[in-house]
Order: sequence, then C-alpha cells, then structure tokens
Amino acid sequence: NCMFAPYDIPNGRIDGYGVVVNKPSTGDYRSPGATQAVFAAEAVLDEVATLLGMDPIAFRLLNCAHDGTARITGGVHEHIGIEQVLEATRDSAHYRAPCPESTGHLRRGRGVALGFWGNWGARSSVTLTVAEDGTVSLLTGSVDITGTRTSLAMQAAETLGLPLEMIAPAMGDT
Repeated sequence: NCMFAPYDIPNGRIDGYGVVVNKPSTGDYRSPGATQAVFAAEAVLDEVATLLGMDPIAFRLLNCAHDGTARITGGVHEHIGIEQVLEATRDSAHYRAPCPESTGHLRRGRGVALGFWGNWGARSSVTLTVAEDGTVSLLTGSVDITGTRTSLAMQAAETLGLPLEMIAPAMGDT
C-alpha cells in the first residue's frame, strides 16, 4: 500500500510474503519494511524517468493518483493532494535552482520521492479528566502506533478549545 498508493496503476497485481527468520517476533507486524519498500519503488521510478530522459517530477505527474483513483491494493482515494504537492515542488525556487557541484568524494544531488500512509479512521474512545488547574488527562485503550497519543490529544484540545499543551495523553496499561 505504501509503495503504490501514490500512483494510478489501472492494471497490476501484488504478491506479498512474510519472511520467517530464526528470531522471535518482538512487536507489531504491521508496518516494518514500509520505508524500505517505498525507497525501492521510488528508486526504480527515478531510474525509469532517467531512461526516458524525463524530469522525475514530470514522470510522477504523469502517473500520480487523483481523487477517485482506485488503489492497486483496494479502496479508492477520496482526497489525495499528490498532484498539488508535485506541482508546488516543481515550481519552487529550490527545485529550479542548480544543484551544488560535487567535489572530491562528496556527491551532491536532489531527490524526489512520494510516500503514503493511510489512517484507518475508525471509532475510538477516551476518558478525559479535568484537573483543578484546567489541564486535562486523556486516557485511551488504543495502542500508540504512528501518533495515536498526539492525534487524540489534538482532537481533545480542539473540541475543548484548549491549547494542545494542556492535554496530557496516556495509554491504558493492562
């Protein structure tokens, strides 16, 4: 999902395999390897753009997903701003400026890559306790994977009209 979600791939098939090694699992088997997989896919896209003599952003603009694009892994993008991000990057003064020259063993360049991380967006619940000084303790039973504490604290702060610093999130401990 992370590798291919930024792109409109009308015909494709993905076979994925979990590789078992002689070491016990030590945590969630959810996102390990996503960064490495995206790096591999984006490196291949850069190679293809180079072979075609195209700017990497121009190549990605030809193939990027838009609102309503069906993902190769299933599901449909409701709102995805990849095209706008690529255009803003392409039009930026930094991207248009020449790269500093490489010297000796120091190599300089500029990279382009897209990434994607979906949020499930299901229901959750919290218990909020307001202290005498107005600070709020937030307790949830949700696991803190990829920013649960921060996102729930932000939602509570917005709902209560308080600055984020006044919310103290915590995960329940069984």
